[in-house]
Amino acid sequence: MKKTLSALLILAMCTGGLTAFAKTEAKNTDGYTVISGEGKLSNYTNIEPSPFTNDSANISYVAVTSGITNIGNNTFKNCDYLRDVLLPSSVTTIGSQAFADCDSLTRVIIPYGVTHIMSYAFINCKNLKEVYIPDSVTIIGESAFYGCDNLTIFAGDNPAVKSYCQNDNIIYTKVDKIQNVVSDVLQDIKIIINGAELSYKYPVVMKNSTTMIPLRSIFEAVGCTVWWDDSTKTAYASKGDIKLGLKTDSDIISVNEQEKILATPTSLICDNTMVHIRAVEHLGIDVEWNGDTRTITITY
Repeated sequence: MKKTLSALLILAMCTGGLTAFAKTEAKNTDGYTVISGEGKLSNYTNIEPSPFTNDSANISYVAVTSGITNIGNNTFKNCDYLRDVLLPSSVTTIGSQAFADCDSLTRVIIPYGVTHIMSYAFINCKNLKEVYIPDSVTIIGESAFYGCDNLTIFAGDNPAVKSYCQNDNIIYTKVDKIQNVVSDVLQDIKIIINGAELSYKYPVVMKNSTTMIPLRSIFEAVGCTVWWDDSTKTAYASKGDIKLGLKTDSDIISVNEQEKILATPTSLICDNTMVHIRAVEHLGIDVEWNGDTRTITITY
């Protein structure tokens, strides 16, 4: 079931006076909420909760498209069923209590471009175990991760992160580079299969400068049988005498048990297996990308 939440109108103040209105729209399809538009998401309070808080029972995954710059105060507070969130590189600030008390969050990747994680942003996310923070973050506010008792923060050699973890007694693990970071969530990509436009509910994402598409939506549309092996975290697709295997977080694709290399590892994002658009070519299918029209054309 698809529904549209109330449009969010934002009026921001700055030193030069009023800025322009920014309009965003949120659409929910079977628990998957896509927020699109430009500018800042509104700030909310405990007295005036956000439309996402009010609709929290129906929100399992959130994808914010490129163009949104701020996640407002209290935006997703008390979204108890929110399991995963995708933020684009256009976001610079995660507001106070933006994800407070989101009990189902276990892993969060902060995109490169975020500079401020405000006070209490993820307070009392009691099941949050992993947070990946890029070097662009310069400020982490008071008690941003308070109550996340089993948390490990992964980051580079970032003074702000190290200082915060030391002061709040949070495990800090240094990594050379934050890997597998989704840089943009794309809503305006057309996928044309044999001349007909494909309708798909999960947004395309840009990762490591490559375009990633939802495996099941695409592969079933070209006539594949698709199944998932949870024990090995591997998605399989077969068409005719060709069988593909794509394991999560691996850049190897098995083609009739012969290993080939993909430009970007397959990823599990919001419970969807996302693959490089060229993976379809291993079925003997032509794939073309037109950057001017932002169109993927698949022909078989």
